Amino acid sequence: MRQQQTITGGSVSFYTIPTDSPEADGTFSWDSTSMVLVQLECGEVHALGYTYADAGTAALAHKLLHTAILGSDPMRNAETRQKMLHQVRNLGETGIAMMSVSALDNALWDLHARLLDAPLVSVLGQVRSGIPVYGSGGFTTYSDKQLTDQLGGWAQQGLANVKMKIGAHPEQDPARDVHGSRSHRRENQPLCRRQRRLYRHPSHCARTRVRGNRRALV
Repeated sequence: MRQQQTITGGSVSFYTIPTDSPEADGTFSWDSTSMVLVQLECGEVHALGYTYADAGTAALAHKLLHTAILGSDPMRNAETRQKMLHQVRNLGETGIAMMSVSALDNALWDLHARLLDAPLVSVLGQVRSGIPVYGSGGFTTYSDKQLTDQLGGWAQQGLANVKMKIGAHPEQDPARDVHGSRSHRRENQPLCRRQRRLYRHPSHCARTRVRGNRRALV
């Protein structure tokens, strides 16, 4: 019979991390990234969870930590998650509320796997032995040199795919596509473009946001 364990400690921290240079895609620009970090403890075992969000998410996560997480059984994550969802019901199960739940849920599963001394992928149910990774960057604020250094550097490290952003300056996109492709291409590695742009046209009755339109440049 399993000895019941409880989550004995935890904390929620908020960080703002500056980027090495201004970044932007077709609809937004930024010079820092905000992150909410959750730490949980069960005896001598420590776990982490996080989400990219603002200070409001950290405040709600801190409240949920004390009202739903501490003292709960780390082997009964579904039950604990239902407690959190019940407590945010009137806040809406989207936006800040769900980002808070997400950060805590990540930490719960990390703790669960560490207590079992097993990889999290095995605990969740592994489907395949590996997955391809890609480099995501190529921001619209980058110069040709920055594109070359970033995309080309990833190719040299062995990444078979990279992604760059377009849409902020449509008239410059064809040249950026060609430069980005040449800077990183090794053998037959594809370039994935991500288009984030607000289109305005007289025939449109409303403003249309186009997001996540990707295609390979061959």
